[in-house]
Amino acid sequence: MRRSDFLRRYIGKFAVAVILVGLIVYTVYHATGSASSSLLTTPTRTVTDTQILGGEAYLFREETVLRGEQAGLVQALVENGSKVAKDVPVAQIWTDHAADTLAERQRELDRLNRTIGILQRAVTQASEPISNAQLYKNDADAEFLAIRRAIEQGDYRAAASLESDMLANLLRYQSLASDREAVKGLLDAALEERSALLGAHYVEALNTASSGYFYDRSYVDGGEQIFTADALETLTTESLDALNARFQAVEDVGNALGKMVYRYDWYVAVVVNGSLDGMLTVGESYRTVFSENGDVALNLVCMRIVSGADGRSIAILQANETPTGFSYLREQHVEIEVDFCKGYYVPEQALTEQNGEIGVFIFENSTVYFRRIEILYRGDGYVIAAEQGERGDSYLALNDIIVTSGKNMYDGRVYQ
Repeated sequence: MRRSDFLRRYIGKFAVAVILVGLIVYTVYHATGSASSSLLTTPTRTVTDTQILGGEAYLFREETVLRGEQAGLVQALVENGSKVAKDVPVAQIWTDHAADTLAERQRELDRLNRTIGILQRAVTQASEPISNAQLYKNDADAEFLAIRRAIEQGDYRAAASLESDMLANLLRYQSLASDREAVKGLLDAALEERSALLGAHYVEALNTASSGYFYDRSYVDGGEQIFTADALETLTTESLDALNARFQAVEDVGNALGKMVYRYDWYVAVVVNGSLDGMLTVGESYRTVFSENGDVALNLVCMRIVSGADGRSIAILQANETPTGFSYLREQHVEIEVDFCKGYYVPEQALTEQNGEIGVFIFENSTVYFRRIEILYRGDGYVIAAEQGERGDSYLALNDIIVTSGKNMYDGRVYQ
């Protein structure tokens, strides 16, 4: 075959092949070029990092201890934490007992009162369906787990209260599942035993001041005359140590019948190692978790910050509520949630350095620009940068589009 015939025969196929190869090269070139020019971005936003500030808290509250003029067995008439009006009886003092037997008989009375309280709650009505038995069993199981958590946290008062709830539910379960009269019989026997223990004669103790909240003798700890408002006014780290030493030395609360709380506000002095500069602001409210109180969270207001010569600090916080079921232990651990750093959130991979300046690239109008930042805090995989404020346009601003990933970037590079 002559060359001219060959070319005429195959020229069309060669042309098609060349065009196909060209298309492949063009596609690969632009695909790789586009990939090398792709950018990942995120908008600049303001965040606030929270730090947990833990310390021992000492409770200051205006409390009036009620004392009896006569010795005897003390029987409270009011539930703990209940509000009572002026001149309302809060306790009875049963006087038919020798002084040398009072302590033992009081312990027996306290035991009986707890048993009676559980049995009274456990009595079921004749009309209650048997199907409720499993509900009580489920509640008892949940309370058992809650008791374990309370013990792990050191909240033994809460554990005792939960134990009473669990026992009451187990007795309800037993009552519905087997014998409805058994619990009623136990309650009658316990009431008769208490009546015999108390005796025949008593005098009543009244709340004679004004309306307030009553707490029985088990809540009287001897700190009522130590952790006072006057002591709080002049509190230092050294004086707080002295107050605590006095409190630890208390052995007997005497003939206390209970105590009254006439004010709704109370205070905690939280001791921390180190400085509180920049951590708390006087007048601001902070969420405070009482870990030994079932993790109850209250919003407390910072009233004052005291810096000690020994390097410790005290934050004095005010509470303006009396939560139901709260255990006012004189000393307990707390955790304060502190908003300690506010600024722009910047992913760590976006950080770069240009001419000795730390900053980021931003993407605006198809162009990459370098913006400086001032790092306030370094976290895990991110930093918090200071807000632009009056710093000028050379610094990162709110809503700037930060480039978190890209290749061959420089200030002023244009992307099509």
